[in-house]
Amino acid sequence: ITVDRVYTGYMQMVKEARILDTDGVTVIEEFTTGTPTGDPEEGGLTERAKPGQFIEYRITYTNISEPLVGAGNVILDANNFTITEDGEQAPNNWVTVTTHEQGTEPSQGTVEYFNKTLSFGNSDPASGEEVTKYVNEVGTVAPGDNGSFVFRRKVD
Repeated sequence: ITVDRVYTGYMQMVKEARILDTDGVTVIEEFTTGTPTGDPEEGGLTERAKPGQFIEYRITYTNISEPLVGAGNVILDANNFTITEDGEQAPNNWVTVTTHEQGTEPSQGTVEYFNKTLSFGNSDPASGEEVTKYVNEVGTVAPGDNGSFVFRRKVD
């Protein structure tokens, strides 16, 4: 028996954010997904963070396909996997109220930093630079593998 299927959507990604106090260590609000609000009047995360505090974003990814089992099956590597986080593209709004904070952490690959279309290259810019977009070129993610991309912004 031959079963031919198109297998899409085998990369799972989750974007979370948390608020850290002005010391960059003390957690004010733990990692949450989406636009968390306990009270509709509190607003989104970027509205709740106070000037001088930090918003730390974490994007985690997992290749949910299974490793090669049996003959005739195909390995579903995610080749050339890239995460693009653009603060000017809806629904993002972090670029309007925050500035870049040095210490970006990709678990795999390299990160290219941009101010609109101007590239800063792969060196993490100094804190306070106007970074509007992060591009994490992860590379290949094998079945069952996972990783993360973490960046921090200081609230103006």
